[in-house]
Amino acid sequence: MKNQSHADVRFYQRHSPSMQQAVIATEDRRFYEHGAIDPIGIMRAMMVNFNSGETLEGGSTISQQVVKNVFLSHERTLTRKIQELVLSILLVTNYTKDEILE
Repeated sequence: MKNQSHADVRFYQRHSPSMQQAVIATEDRRFYEHGAIDPIGIMRAMMVNFNSGETLEGGSTISQQVVKNVFLSHERTLTRKIQELVLSILLVTNYTKDEILE
């Protein structure tokens, strides 16, 4: 799916429940259980990365990934991460989880 546009992905997600389930299973298993951020996911990723000595996992939620991919750059700075957190909170406050998946 690397070369497909966001519109193509949205089409598949709207018309294929299994696509939505695959995205959730791969990116954010607890998507429907948390708000904008997932403290459990963050702690899990920190433990995996600490134990391995390298960055193997991230703790970003689907909501955070949507914000990063649609509104922000991919630079790795504290300022960008804070912006991502604030915008993610606004996103889940104004849209349902199903709308965010679209």
